Amino acid sequence: VVVGYELTWRLAAFINSHAPASQFHWDAVSRSGIVASAIAGLLSGLDEEHLANAIAIGAASAYTLREVRTAEISMLKAAANATVAHSAVIATMMANAGVTGPPEVLEGEHGMLAAFGIDVDDRFHAEVLGPIARWKIADVTVKPYPAIGTSQGAIAAALALFHDHGLRAGDVDRLELRLVDIATSRRQIA
Repeated sequence: VVVGYELTWRLAAFINSHAPASQFHWDAVSRSGIVASAIAGLLSGLDEEHLANAIAIGAASAYTLREVRTAEISMLKAAANATVAHSAVIATMMANAGVTGPPEVLEGEHGMLAAFGIDVDDRFHAEVLGPIARWKIADVTVKPYPAIGTSQGAIAAALALFHDHGLRAGDVDRLELRLVDIATSRRQIA
């Protein structure tokens, strides 16, 4: 779990700092193709060669479009990460059985970084694979409600109002909610 959080954070930080999200339609759950393959491979005790193949297979087959969380939200939004992680576990099983993946799936001429328009240089190895000064799991927070992060305060406030005043759904004629006006909120409001 600790390695998974570290790898997830490092991949996100690297990709987001070198390729603005507006340039591609890759959803963040796609990272789980790499991360879940790494975790499953470590838990399975794969050697270095098989682990590299598991990660390569997982990375090559995990592209999820950001459409899963825009406009009218489908049920897939909640299952998208699990779907990718499932594929990553299958990738790990394939690698364990001897199936190989593209060795330069991340840094290759037609690899993931190239798809984002990121020039491959030593930054990737330093920022994603470099030494760990402080584990990122120490910075993890969990949303209390299954909704966009920018709505968490509004949900807590509404629940407090209902609780404090003994309200029920039938007591409310109209509810107006205003969220912070940022790109994340605008993308997820139909």
